[in-house]
Amino acid sequence: MIVLNFWDFASTTVILLFALAALFIVLLALPQSRLRRVLFRLISWVNGLLVVLLGISVVSPIDAIPDVIPVIGQADDVLAIVGAIGAGIVSAIAARAARQPRLPAPFDGDD
Repeated sequence: MIVLNFWDFASTTVILLFALAALFIVLLALPQSRLRRVLFRLISWVNGLLVVLLGISVVSPIDAIPDVIPVIGQADDVLAIVGAIGAGIVSAIAARAARQPRLPAPFDGDD
């Protein structure tokens, strides 16, 4: 029977997690990777949802910080608007990156 102590298990787990992270980064770096396109599409959807939720929070009468507090009350609405604009920009960039066509096969010159 193999007995694995905690530190052996922890070091093995850390090594495997770093290997998976390295593989993930390599797959994202490849321009024709399906993972890259799926991740960009997911980022686009999540940021689009964030834009909608931040927009709802701005027009909602329920605030994180009440507007009766002089400066801080309006600051949370301003930060929500700035966050919605930023998330919208990121969503547009990710959607454009997800729609980019695949690159053609490289020309080897033998034709």
